[in-house]
Amino acid sequence: MHPADTAPRLPSPYRLRFDAALRTLRLALRRHIRRQWTRPLVFKYGKGAVDRIDIREGRMHLSGWTDAHLITVASEIQSRQVVPMLPRPDIADRPAARGFDLCLTGTERLTIEADGALLMSLDPSPALHRGLAAARLLVRLLRVPVFHGRDLAAFALQGDSTAGTRLERMLLPPPPAPRVPSARPGLFRAAEPAPLDSSVDIIVPVHNAPDELRSCLDRLVRFTPRLHRITVIDDASTNPRVADILTGLEARHPGLRLLWNDTNLGFIGTVNRGLAAARGHVVLVNTDAFAPENWLERLLHPILTDPAVASVTPMTNSGETASVPQMCRATPLPEGLADRIDRAAATLDPTHANTEMPTGVGFCMALSRDWLARLPAFDTAFGRGYGEEVDWCRKTAALGARHVLTGALFVEHRGGSSFGPEKAARLAANNRLISRRYPGYDAAVQAFIDEDPAIGPRLALALAMVGAARRVRVYLGHRLGGGLGTWPGRQAHGAVPRFLPALSVLQPAGRDRQLLRSARRRGLPGLLFPSRPPDRGAAGDHRHLARKVARPPRPGRRRDGLFRFIP
Repeated sequence: MHPADTAPRLPSPYRLRFDAALRTLRLALRRHIRRQWTRPLVFKYGKGAVDRIDIREGRMHLSGWTDAHLITVASEIQSRQVVPMLPRPDIADRPAARGFDLCLTGTERLTIEADGALLMSLDPSPALHRGLAAARLLVRLLRVPVFHGRDLAAFALQGDSTAGTRLERMLLPPPPAPRVPSARPGLFRAAEPAPLDSSVDIIVPVHNAPDELRSCLDRLVRFTPRLHRITVIDDASTNPRVADILTGLEARHPGLRLLWNDTNLGFIGTVNRGLAAARGHVVLVNTDAFAPENWLERLLHPILTDPAVASVTPMTNSGETASVPQMCRATPLPEGLADRIDRAAATLDPTHANTEMPTGVGFCMALSRDWLARLPAFDTAFGRGYGEEVDWCRKTAALGARHVLTGALFVEHRGGSSFGPEKAARLAANNRLISRRYPGYDAAVQAFIDEDPAIGPRLALALAMVGAARRVRVYLGHRLGGGLGTWPGRQAHGAVPRFLPALSVLQPAGRDRQLLRSARRRGLPGLLFPSRPPDRGAAGDHRHLARKVARPPRPGRRRDGLFRFIP
């Protein structure tokens, strides 16, 4: 057989134009679907409900409530993770219920999940509504030969791409461009944190949890210069091992200061006792937080360089909006990985890795002495704990303070050791109090989650996390159409089932290019030397990162606009 007979046949130009027109018509049909759904749709297991669905211009706007801490809402096109935070006083019989209100691109499928369980699956636009949409689209198509006949002939007969673009824009008016978070220039610029010459008060409230306590205090003593004061306050712990650990540490480290509460004051009362005795800047450290080497200078840098900064929170594996790789999702870490991630954090510029946030997170939070002078204690209305740091941050913000998330420090947090099973009930009750006091707070947190202004340092530390096992493959492409617009995503997502770390990045240009170029030049610890295969959980993190980052290609670099980037 002649080799020419076995060569694959390319589709004809007319077939290519027909396929392009068919894709455009399908998208236009989706844009013409309109429906309002106002009857409540109850979730499985009684976990909540969707109150309203409004479909228009190819998007679904839905609102409802749930008592789940985090839900994943997905259509056939887009998937979003949402932390329900809106107050719902109409759901009085469910104290933990919180509302959500969001927009999602897509019209043909809607699923909602929480904690790995499917709560709802729905076809929001059945055949009747698709038929009505087809009728509306047909009316519009009948105008094409009359008003756009020349463009139609040029595209169909000659393959004129400019005419085809005009036809596509007529049928598919471009939606408003979404805001894409930007990585700051200089994120990887070498810089030292501001010198810390004055003494800092480190307050560690203790109540039981002996397993984490020893490791927490050992690391604090080992990695904190003797200039600074570490005050440990035991809140009438009932576990006898706690007293043995504390007295043993006091004997080995004379600079450690121990205070004992005669009765249980709760977290807020214990912290307020430490704040009353403090003289300098203050750092609150929970016993389930584990400080890395050279941590204090990096944590205090924003306060030392900007008098408007009232609090600083480091990035962590479990700390709501400070979490890596995904906000509001805890990621357990194997032994030693937190230190490797922090070595990557230490390479970030201590100024350009900072992001203003609605509130600090209290597991490890630095407080400015200047702002403590104005508001010297936490509000005891929050009982034994949870939400008191939000209240302090919102009160100081009303006075002009800023609250900062720093990516130049990573602190491991294991979460919820002190309160144990009480945590959920305390969170629900104190969240309601926060919503009543600060009506705009929940919306501000949701906007922070949606926009993720800390995407640069969060991505850098996430790459250090998932790349600790082996190299991370990063595929760069463009959004100019054709195969290069979709190939990187297919490659990255295809690697996920094989548990290979991979990241798809589209359109890296402008300020965002600095992040990728600098990472390529200097590298990040934990990315270069494979040690163990990633687990199934890490594969989910790769999938999240592949969806999250989208940037344009560097102009003039390789005409095909695609190259493999491995830090």
